[in-house]
Amino acid sequence: KDAYKGSFGTNEADTEWLRYDPAYWERNGTGWPNNILNDTKDLGKHYMYAVTDYKSTISSVVYKVSEGYKWNESIKGITTGTTAATFLGNIIKANEKQVLTIKGAAGIVEGASALSNTDTLVVMSADSTNITKYILTVSPDGLSSNAVITSSRYTVSIDQQPKSGTEEVEAGIGNVKGFDYGTTLRTIMANIQIPAGATLDIIDGKGAYVPLITLNFDTTYVNVTVNSNTYLSVTAENGVTQIIYQLIPTATENDAFITSDIYSVAQKDLLIEFVPRGTDVATFLGNLVASAGASIKLLNNMGQERLDGYIAVDDKVQVTSPNGNVSKVYYLSMLAERYIQSTTYLAYIISNIYTVDQVSYKVDGVSGDETVASFLTKVTASMGATAVVIDKNGNEKNSGDIDNGDKVKVTSVDGKITNYYTFGTLTSAGQIGNNSIEMYPNPTSDIINISGVKAGNRIQVYNSVGATIRDINVQNSVERISLRSQPNGIYMIVVSDNNKFVSRFKAIKQ
Repeated sequence: KDAYKGSFGTNEADTEWLRYDPAYWERNGTGWPNNILNDTKDLGKHYMYAVTDYKSTISSVVYKVSEGYKWNESIKGITTGTTAATFLGNIIKANEKQVLTIKGAAGIVEGASALSNTDTLVVMSADSTNITKYILTVSPDGLSSNAVITSSRYTVSIDQQPKSGTEEVEAGIGNVKGFDYGTTLRTIMANIQIPAGATLDIIDGKGAYVPLITLNFDTTYVNVTVNSNTYLSVTAENGVTQIIYQLIPTATENDAFITSDIYSVAQKDLLIEFVPRGTDVATFLGNLVASAGASIKLLNNMGQERLDGYIAVDDKVQVTSPNGNVSKVYYLSMLAERYIQSTTYLAYIISNIYTVDQVSYKVDGVSGDETVASFLTKVTASMGATAVVIDKNGNEKNSGDIDNGDKVKVTSVDGKITNYYTFGTLTSAGQIGNNSIEMYPNPTSDIINISGVKAGNRIQVYNSVGATIRDINVQNSVERISLRSQPNGIYMIVVSDNNKFVSRFKAIKQ
């Protein structure tokens, strides 16, 4: 019952209790009434020393020591020739009264005797109740400095070797390639191997940890996918050598798109979904990742860049490819709320046939003899919106061809937002676009040849009502297309590359 008395100690240094009287506060410049009020400050606070008498574990900043709570414990990183005295000098006891004994094949190892592989360090706790045995690993190199990951599926490169000398420590730089955007981190981790004893962390460009799954704004856990702002930080067994690998998804200089693990990005509809209202610009852009090397900026409905403040429902994100040749615009679909359940304010069109500039609201690549009906089948309005062609006087056109001065009028579901797209220079029938691509013969009774295309291009053939009758992934520099089974008439042939318009032809079958 008197065990607590030992906690009082004999002086301020060894007591577990502290109390400061008014005289103490007065000596330290505290006047009335705080010199009296402070008399009860922290009264009853007890500073306890950690109990370590029972511990039989040790640690080290030189060697790699296992936790010490299992049957087979280990100490790694001991180099050949290390003496017992040197080794014990690098061991940190949990309690100074622990007893450490090194046992070798021939008995006790001590003093200047060199350690051997598989010698055992026996640690007895200060109260003599617990014992932990550590098997020593002794080798010429000690702890491994290998931080190089390998993969049979991806390409791993080291651009800069790490430095881990005694005077200079610098992480190496590498990269991992050979996978597409949309690949999950789980897939990446399942297809790489790290050296024995090394550790790996997944981080972003700012050094923050990246999880394998995350909760998006739709309150759904989703697998985190790879982007060019994802890195693997690999530290070798020695705890010093480090290589940071950037994960680089496959991309080209013409790529211009965004991905996100927080929002849902509908690439086909050019729509960023589940964006909370009231999100500030920095947070919003911070949750988007552009394709490698592409630039990204937020624009208001007038096409001006929004740099700060909060996003608006009619803002849009413009992404430009590294070479500046391709630009793509994404619209925002805000997260549903109690009083605003669905997105009804979007008013834009997209097309795989024409080039649509969403900043200046202009449609390029339209032929002067393109009918209104055919044109409208080749554009898609945003969810629920309506798109019509109007003439220069604002009257809706339901028939005839597209003429100079015509516009596309797009109206949102709620009728509150209307955008007008102008037409670029209307071209004549025949070829539109890349002059290096040719179509022949024209007219034809069966086969049409498309020359000058390259592997990876896409050729789509539309009939007079806008229906797709052929969709070809180009494999050769000359593609042969048969119209034998099709009726006589006019056909539109469109060549594209990664959804970017390249060339267009009007073919006649007779």
